Amino acid sequence: MKLQTVIHNHMPGFSVRRRQCIVTLTQDEFDREILERAAGGFGWDVIPARSLSDMLAIDAERIAALVFDRETAGAPAWPDAGAMLRRLRPGVRLVACLRFSEVVHWAALRDSGVFHAVQAPLKDNEVLQSLGFVWNAVKQAENPGQLMPPAAAAVRRLRSIRAVA
Repeated sequence: MKLQTVIHNHMPGFSVRRRQCIVTLTQDEFDREILERAAGGFGWDVIPARSLSDMLAIDAERIAALVFDRETAGAPAWPDAGAMLRRLRPGVRLVACLRFSEVVHWAALRDSGVFHAVQAPLKDNEVLQSLGFVWNAVKQAENPGQLMPPAAAAVRRLRSIRAVA
């Protein structure tokens, strides 16, 4: 993977299909290991973005999902953050990272373009389930009209692989 990145960055015109990734747009320090473990199980990298400009520098076609918090997005309310990020990255699945004590109106969040949400502090099962939904959406987008296994089946498959390893 590192070799592909080096080739891609230093040889203009040379195209290598790079792995999809999960981008984190957050200033909060959360257990990145949980996110990396879950994302890695689906074959994705995790790339931190500390600002909107960092996030915009990442090729949108590479982003499977953007996990973000409202403050780093620079919005006064969750629906505003979702709508702004949807305008900046129209095809990217947005996953809101809510603080434990936050009360959010899910319908407004969904209507703003947010795909799913996780809660900080992150929990293995919650992140795995959310990324399972993302994985299912990615597969459906790659194979329109073809039936995909439900996200729950993908999560169970990933858990069984981990149990054997």
